[in-house]
Amino acid sequence: MQDNKTEFVPDHPVEVKKWRCTVCGYIYEGENPPETCPICGVPADMFELVEEEVVEAPMTKKWRCTVRGYIYEGDEPPEVCPICGVPADMFELVEEAPAAAMDPEEKDRLQSLMFDCSYGLYVVTAREDEFVNGMVCNTFMQVTDSPLRASLCLNKGGKTCQMIKATKACCVNILGQDNHDLVTHFGGFSGHVVNKFETLDYVPAPVNGCPELDNTLATVALEIEKEIDLGTHTMFIGRIVGGTKHSDGTPMTYAYYRATRKK
Repeated sequence: MQDNKTEFVPDHPVEVKKWRCTVCGYIYEGENPPETCPICGVPADMFELVEEEVVEAPMTKKWRCTVRGYIYEGDEPPEVCPICGVPADMFELVEEAPAAAMDPEEKDRLQSLMFDCSYGLYVVTAREDEFVNGMVCNTFMQVTDSPLRASLCLNKGGKTCQMIKATKACCVNILGQDNHDLVTHFGGFSGHVVNKFETLDYVPAPVNGCPELDNTLATVALEIEKEIDLGTHTMFIGRIVGGTKHSDGTPMTYAYYRATRKK
């Protein structure tokens, strides 16, 4: 007699994919990444799939791209980063996380709370010999008034950060509410592989030659006096040595940018 019993197969939860914006760190859940990042506006190809954390074999190595944060597994780093195109020497070996490391979901939850903090958006520029570069920054602020000093914090792997470490000079261009295009232009690509000023005009700052963007509200020039190692980032403390006012307007805050960016 034929057995017509149906085999019971237990239900399994549907796996939800997580995608991380390689520019600002925003986490999106879905089968595919979003068309654009709702935080910084970069397109879908600037997202990376967040792999579930598993127990690794003792000899498995992880390599982090110091520009975009992409993680690669293997005995050696990849020849080029598949996200931003930088070469193997821009990867660093990832040390195993300590037992007390924060749970990834809790970290994502706390990071989402920080998106409610309102602060400005700036384009930090640098010059090293004849090469100029710039990157988006949201951590610029005045720290003393006598003498005038300011601080900014940049990713160590960024080309601009490395140029500032070498030259001890930079300019901070203060963005207005109509400068969304500059956030996309300077935030979506790496200066290691793209010349961001190839199609963009600028004026060299009189005090240090770093690019002033005259379609912004103002530019402040800094002479770096101190560096503080923050692990993945470097904090620079600099004396304000010059500046130019370009136009009147309302400075762009991070909250305003998120609320008015193009979908």
